[in-house]
Amino acid sequence: MEKIKYVCVVDTLYSLALYLLYQSYDKYDETLFFVGNVIPESVSSKLSHVFRIDYKKKTFFMKKDLLILQLQIAKYGNILKKATIYAQDHLAFSGLVIGSNKYTLLEDAPHIFTIYKTISFMNPSPFVSLREKISNSIFLKYFGDRILGRNKQCVSVVYTCPEDSKS
Repeated sequence: MEKIKYVCVVDTLYSLALYLLYQSYDKYDETLFFVGNVIPESVSSKLSHVFRIDYKKKTFFMKKDLLILQLQIAKYGNILKKATIYAQDHLAFSGLVIGSNKYTLLEDAPHIFTIYKTISFMNPSPFVSLREKISNSIFLKYFGDRILGRNKQCVSVVYTCPEDSKS
């Protein structure tokens, strides 16, 4: 594990493929992968250094999966501090892996930035219930306000559509 220089945090085949295409082949063995259960086990088992996160979104933060992930992050703590991180930043587990480190955003889909801007239900509403405010404040305290690289920790974005660079 001392040769790990990169960390990839993904939960879709699209973002995993984007990372593998973006990085040169010689960096593959220097990458620690944190992959979610949306990526088939038949794919994740072929990755060199991988930690698979099997979670159900509704119960992830109340089950042993969260504890196991926190133990793995503690195990790889020194690596995470020194590594270059590439991640989908909105995942339930990505905030834990990214922590306070800088990272490069991997897009979720072509034109995701354009889609995000045009879909009104994804943009913040001024009318938020008290329950949502409490839930969001607890969630953001522990997992950060990360979505599509709109934070100071995101240093760059890997995207496939040039027009998204203007978003």
